[in-house]
Amino acid sequence: KDIYELGMRYRDRWPQQARLIHRYNAEHSNKADKYTLWSAVELVKGYIQQGSQEQAEQAINNLMRDYSNHPQLGVELCKIGNAYLEVASLDPNDRAKGPYAEKAKALYQYVLDRSQDGQSARLWAKAGLIRLDIVSGKDAGILKAVDQLIEEYKRHTELGKVLFWLAEIYYLKATELGASLEPSSYYQRAIAIWQRITENLVDSTYTPMSMHLMTACYWRLGEYQHAMECYQKLLDNWPNDEFVPRAKLMINRCRTRLGMTQ
Repeated sequence: KDIYELGMRYRDRWPQQARLIHRYNAEHSNKADKYTLWSAVELVKGYIQQGSQEQAEQAINNLMRDYSNHPQLGVELCKIGNAYLEVASLDPNDRAKGPYAEKAKALYQYVLDRSQDGQSARLWAKAGLIRLDIVSGKDAGILKAVDQLIEEYKRHTELGKVLFWLAEIYYLKATELGASLEPSSYYQRAIAIWQRITENLVDSTYTPMSMHLMTACYWRLGEYQHAMECYQKLLDNWPNDEFVPRAKLMINRCRTRLGMTQ
């Protein structure tokens, strides 16, 4: 545990040293310890972020060999798939990173094909494939896939986190486009997924955060009435939430934009 936590402290500022620490932990510590597994995963992610494909693949092979029967292997492989997806360039001319998206897809599919993996691993694997389609611009069937995910895993404690993760990529794509391109369709898709959280997962810790970002989308779309209504719901249902001061401020701003008196 101490070695793993040391590696995590080094990760952002000294990534090379962090990889060395995690490698040592993965190779020399007790394989039955979850922190050894986590170090092995962090080692793979470090290689991916560095762009060291061969080393990443070798570390994945070692992970699969050493933890083939571990109940958490599927979830951890999904995390590696997510790491590939974060750095993937879908530009076919970018030979350095282009294959990363396919590597992510292969890991997600591998998890789904493993009969011994539990519901959490399968949930994240299916969500990973959906996010891959979002990143790839294959938007036609996304909301249908999201609804199927909700129906299948509606009682799973991590569903809210997964859905928030999917909506987030649409929000990021919209904000990255800026004013030079039309981002409205991305905001609308983000809203559609976050609405599914607020309507189906009322008790999720991700529900007030989803409500807050929905209102941010409405504000950016110029739909101030909808934004004001969402902010008011946030105040009514989560009066102690960290976003409450912001919600009060934005309600006044919405009223101003709508020409309403304070």
